[in-house]
Amino acid sequence: MNCFVQKQDLIVNSLGLDWQLETGDAALLTGGNDGSNDLSSTVLYPEGCSMPSMDEARYYHVTFLTRDSPPRIATCGGYDGDDELKDCLVLRDGQWRGGELDDLPEKTDNLASARLEDGVFLLGGYNTPNSSVFLRANSRSWESGPGLPVAMRDGPCAAPIGLHSFLIVHGRDVYEFDTRVAGPTDDAGWRPKENWPQLQVERYEQPGCGVIKNMFVVAGGADSGWNYWKSTEIIDLVTKKISFGGEMEKKRARFHLLSIGGNLFAVGGSYYDGGWNHLADVEEFVEETGTWKPAKSLDGRRRSYGGVAVTKDLFCG
Repeated sequence: MNCFVQKQDLIVNSLGLDWQLETGDAALLTGGNDGSNDLSSTVLYPEGCSMPSMDEARYYHVTFLTRDSPPRIATCGGYDGDDELKDCLVLRDGQWRGGELDDLPEKTDNLASARLEDGVFLLGGYNTPNSSVFLRANSRSWESGPGLPVAMRDGPCAAPIGLHSFLIVHGRDVYEFDTRVAGPTDDAGWRPKENWPQLQVERYEQPGCGVIKNMFVVAGGADSGWNYWKSTEIIDLVTKKISFGGEMEKKRARFHLLSIGGNLFAVGGSYYDGGWNHLADVEEFVEETGTWKPAKSLDGRRRSYGGVAVTKDLFCG
């Protein structure tokens, strides 16, 4: 176990891999928007000590753990209310610091991320819908990653399904990338689309993606007609069958599914129903039934934030 994440369950997924899911005892949330203001604050959910704010507000960014030893917590890209961003910040010694990771090659936001054994992928985005970038383990420099099989501009989501592969979701599309085919940056790593069932409804605008046991869970999002979803779809990683799970209590998009204590939590987000609704509500996935139950709410509304599971003792002593 490293100091940032804990190992959850040893599973054998559909690729025949023995793999331990990574979880945390808290979620670190960075930036976002509360419906009235862009946010620079950083908080631990469901509880924890006070965390340092970023120097400036940003949203539509991505926050992730690097594949270093020990890993670093980084935040890259996003939007500051005037322009897309390309800089990366690293949380170290109680402060968000620039200059410890290279900037992204291009300004962009609305990215997905996936952390594998080889490193971290940032995928798609508003200004970079057809491309990805890759940060190798123990590196500070971004490389061009694999081109995406379809344009993913409107908030894709992704999650690892093993040490060497992830699934990414955009619209109805579900694709797998496997670094063992030709390394982490070659387009050949994309597996045939037919390998996986496609989603039953369109999901754009940052739905939540996460893995629990042998289930790849996709929740929320919105379709191209601005219909926002409560619904959940579950892909069985062993049988590769897809089914609907239970609905969340609240519609939500622009949020994350984060693994805390081995369970998935749908944290914050927003939806539109003639007016914008920004959420502090949190819901917990019930593995045994594929349904949701209410969990402790955030202290304030937050959508379009960066989120990553961590071990809070690292920050709180």
